[in-house]
Amino acid sequence: KRHEHTYSNSGFYDNVSTIAVSYDISDPYSPEKTREHIQDGEYVSSNLYENRLCLVTAKTISASAGEGSQTPIPAYSVDGVQRKLKAEEIFIAVNDPEASYLFVTVTDISDFSKDVGCLAILGCGNEVYCSSSAIAVAREFVSVEADENNNRSSLTEIYRFSINDSEITFSGSYIVQGFLMGGVSVDEESGYFRAITTDSAASYVYVLDDKMEFVSGLKDIFPGEKVTSVKHIGNNGYVIVDGESDKTMIIDFSDPSLPRVAGTIDAKAFSDDLYAISEDLLLGMSEDESGVITLTLFDVSDPANP
Repeated sequence: KRHEHTYSNSGFYDNVSTIAVSYDISDPYSPEKTREHIQDGEYVSSNLYENRLCLVTAKTISASAGEGSQTPIPAYSVDGVQRKLKAEEIFIAVNDPEASYLFVTVTDISDFSKDVGCLAILGCGNEVYCSSSAIAVAREFVSVEADENNNRSSLTEIYRFSINDSEITFSGSYIVQGFLMGGVSVDEESGYFRAITTDSAASYVYVLDDKMEFVSGLKDIFPGEKVTSVKHIGNNGYVIVDGESDKTMIIDFSDPSLPRVAGTIDAKAFSDDLYAISEDLLLGMSEDESGVITLTLFDVSDPANP
């Protein structure tokens, strides 16, 4: 993280940027700096898929933006050469008041001579999910209309942007019921986008295609129970609920047109986190009040009887 402090007639201005430095470590005794990438905004996330580095930052548009050398348009620089984004590289989310960007760049680290892919997403939240072929951004809001009891629904709009080499393009968006449990609530597998959401009443499962069009889903599952965590591993989604059942539910996505609740894992054996050893072997971790940690290995090849 880097801070640049400037002063103008309107007062103090703090510009935050994120620096990604690359090194050649083929000689481990003498690493060599090969590239310095500076990107507007505060660090949010990064992912490396094969040779493609995806870097996500968040840039707030200040009240004094546009004065002097300050600009509301995000920019990045590579080895001191700066480039501001073009109009077609800025996506504007509809019906959202947030004066901030998510700023995404894609770099081929095997060939720094290739163009950097970039996209700024204006006003659509900071819940980010990255896969090998796409980035998804979630924006939470409540419904405008209330029901007969004057309650408003919790909703989330998910935007998907496909990534092809250095090109980032908008695929589509979809509004789901409830809120995501962070970035782990969504996943993309074999061309299908999967999301698990929850609100005060129940939980919901959505399967969408790569254009963010509805394929299938489940609604009003686990009623009255609080979802505390979600994790996708292979064809299964694992939903930890904290309520009467106190279980981890297994959702089978092997048939994208017909997702189903396929089984449960006893929460006594697993409560804190879940790691994939393989698609069928999972390592569960739990910690009791005295700090004793228990590790349990699960075979989930038959989700109905893990």
